[in-house]
Amino acid sequence: MRIAALWTLRAESLRATTAFASRAIDVEQFSEPETLLEAWKETDFDAILVQADTALSRDWLDVLRTRGASRAPIVAVGAGDTYSIAQALMRGADDYATEAEGATGLVRRVLARVRAGASPAQGLVLRVGLYSLDTAQATLASPNHRVRLTARECSLAQVLFEHPGRLATVEMLSAALFGNTELANKRSIEQHLYKLRQKCVLISKQQGTPLHIESVYASGYRLRA
Repeated sequence: MRIAALWTLRAESLRATTAFASRAIDVEQFSEPETLLEAWKETDFDAILVQADTALSRDWLDVLRTRGASRAPIVAVGAGDTYSIAQALMRGADDYATEAEGATGLVRRVLARVRAGASPAQGLVLRVGLYSLDTAQATLASPNHRVRLTARECSLAQVLFEHPGRLATVEMLSAALFGNTELANKRSIEQHLYKLRQKCVLISKQQGTPLHIESVYASGYRLRA
């Protein structure tokens, strides 16, 4: 496994590199997105790490998501306040690791993220009413509209499409996204669901029956169409 890291803080970069090295995972360091993108053309990175604060201030996430040569998951790393997490996810990050998780927590999150992203490649197409989810292409579609999903959004959508009209618990969604059922992941799930809901609204335009994700208090979510 090979990880690319777009980082400017040397101390933080060294801690992360050491943690990944302990799991026999190579980390290639970059200080600018352009050099990472050039290397990306030649190397199949399994995941991309970016320093969240710098990435947002310099539009790095936009550059990586629009010009990236593959769909390797992008994981932003930062302090973890609600605003920063929301901004990183909306700008193209697939996940957000907080500094409080430490280097070991970062490694676990990235490994879970890579595992979660592997399932869409199986090429499953799921349908609910007028709507379809293509996991191979990571697209959500209606007869008139089609939108791309991030890998995290696609994993969430797959669980919901597999249980249309039925409760998808927070534990089920957490297992699909992170490989575990810890309720501490609920905030991250909600951030990804927020973007997925927006895309459901987009493809529902001009359709008689909208596609929407219903919240079930203290239990989970339900897909309605």
